Amino acid sequence: MATEEELGVDLGGTVDDLDANLSFVSGRRALLQALADRLTTPRGSLWYAQSYGDDIRRFIGSSVDARVIESAVEAECLQDERVSDVTATIAETDDQLLLTSTITLDIAVTDADGPFEFTLQVGALGAKIIGGQQ
Repeated sequence: MATEEELGVDLGGTVDDLDANLSFVSGRRALLQALADRLTTPRGSLWYAQSYGDDIRRFIGSSVDARVIESAVEAECLQDERVSDVTATIAETDDQLLLTSTITLDIAVTDADGPFEFTLQVGALGAKIIGGQQ
């Protein structure tokens, strides 16, 4: 089982939705938040980590094929050294999905403790982790 040091400690919530109590999270919850942050941070926006992030909100309202988004999510999640494998699938099957105001992804991740899944709902104003390790 991965230790707290291996998975990290972070403030509760995501960049877009910090925990008002400023509580700390660790383990897989910290990993989930880190992945959500990666997927909502525009590449190049952090001066100290120019290759960090790929803001998938840029796909909202576009006509990009769902597989392009899934591939972008997978590639960015694999940039986190705690992730050994990942598969992302857009949850909705509606052909007009990308013309909506949110993208809902089912993400299966494998870390040092094995596989787990969570859903990430991304809208123009932020991201919300649904399910996953709490």
